[in-house]
Amino acid sequence: MKYFLNRQFILFILIGGFNTLLAYGVYLGSLYILSISYVYALVAEYIFGTINSYVWNRYLTFHSRTTHRRAFSKFVLVYIIVFGLNYVLLYICVDILMFRAGISQFFILAFIAPVSFFSHKYWSFE
Repeated sequence: MKYFLNRQFILFILIGGFNTLLAYGVYLGSLYILSISYVYALVAEYIFGTINSYVWNRYLTFHSRTTHRRAFSKFVLVYIIVFGLNYVLLYICVDILMFRAGISQFFILAFIAPVSFFSHKYWSFE
């Protein structure tokens, strides 16, 4: 339990929570205001979220000394994998189970966030 209460984990949760809210806002705005499909809304969410998350987590959470080229490449690769997983889960929820796209993404994000943390902690910003 002590591991999950350290400064790094708390910062990741705070930054990740703020980033998730902003990126989810991009998703909902794209979906409901711009009236684009959930697939394109998801792409917009991930592009925004990836860049925003990289900047904040590199400097505040992980204090990475890895070069930008190396760290950002790994960071983007993690996000591509997480995006693929997110897309599959969202497709299942929306097109197969017929759940609403907005609420489905909310619950999927709760699963995706821990996967992202451990991937970045132990690989992107090693």
